[in-house]
Amino acid sequence: YSAASHDQAASDQNSLFVQGEDLPPPRQVLAPVWLPAERLGQEHQAIGFYLSGHPIDDYLPALRRIDVSTFAEIRTAAASGALVTYIAGTVSARQEKKSAKGNRFAFIGASDPTGLYEAVVFSDVLEASREHLEPGCNVVMQVQVEPQGDEVKMLIRSVAPLDDAIADVGPAMLALSVSPDVALDALRDAVQQLASDRKGRSGRLVLRVHEGHEVYDVEIARDAPVGPAARQRLRVVPGVLEVIEE
Repeated sequence: YSAASHDQAASDQNSLFVQGEDLPPPRQVLAPVWLPAERLGQEHQAIGFYLSGHPIDDYLPALRRIDVSTFAEIRTAAASGALVTYIAGTVSARQEKKSAKGNRFAFIGASDPTGLYEAVVFSDVLEASREHLEPGCNVVMQVQVEPQGDEVKMLIRSVAPLDDAIADVGPAMLALSVSPDVALDALRDAVQQLASDRKGRSGRLVLRVHEGHEVYDVEIARDAPVGPAARQRLRVVPGVLEVIEE
């Protein structure tokens, strides 16, 4: 369309195809809104890194409740010496090798919202956790950390899927701060879809409506999933301004 428009302007002639009318602009197709996890996956596939956020952003409040450290926090703590802690991340790569004794080990590339990191996993943990260490998997790992100059060396002691690790530590309620023109039909569909997905902890969903200086909470579900996946689905509903854990 752009090339044809420039050609038409350059020639200063009417197009034979549209019989003297301007070229019609291309039709834009309305597509469904991606969930945050889907959008991030497409970003990573297209450009090799996450652009608008990180896959575990919505998990951070729950991870703090079970004392999982970020990579930035681990680097700071390691300045004082070796430690054992937990770290969450999205696996980006797994490179397996064999030791001189024939045992398999692997270098695991991963990231969290504070940075990219690499850790080593030896044969016993690798065999027990290989399915959770595929690129794209979100995990919580217990790691042995040793300072190494300005960097850290990490050895993986155990691996668990992220959703399993936080299954029992979700919030008791999600409060949806909404605008007056919130799309109620889309919100109803999202809540019904959540009701059919019983993963993770359940709790209350409330609409938090602001009217002048007054704030009203209206309960819309008493026993609905309230974990990170629910937050992601509810955040993309038109008119939902914020999803707050309480």
